[in-house]
Amino acid sequence: MTRKEVRTLDVLWAKSIKERDKVCQKCGKSGKYLQAHHIWGRKNRATRWLKDNGILLCSGCHMLDLHSAHQDPIEFCEFIEKRLGIVKYNALKKLAHQTAKYQNFDEIKKSLEN
Repeated sequence: MTRKEVRTLDVLWAKSIKERDKVCQKCGKSGKYLQAHHIWGRKNRATRWLKDNGILLCSGCHMLDLHSAHQDPIEFCEFIEKRLGIVKYNALKKLAHQTAKYQNFDEIKKSLEN
């Protein structure tokens, strides 16, 4: 997959998370400072563009506040585990830690556009 295709999918993924969630899923804020956050990081190819691997956060809950996803990842994992439920959380975690190649660009793009 080319860098351009990866970037296109990243943009589509973020857009789909914003359209689905609409407000910060941790604090409820709305507005222009909302960011799509990967529950399991982008380096995990098996989950990089899965909508289930995304959550919309305000900039504070994402990166800036003391207890944000990036400042306090342990607390954030506990929040996600509670939000998803232990079964769904563990399934996503297992998938994220599998070795995977990037899938077909057109198939991923289609799934994100729906």
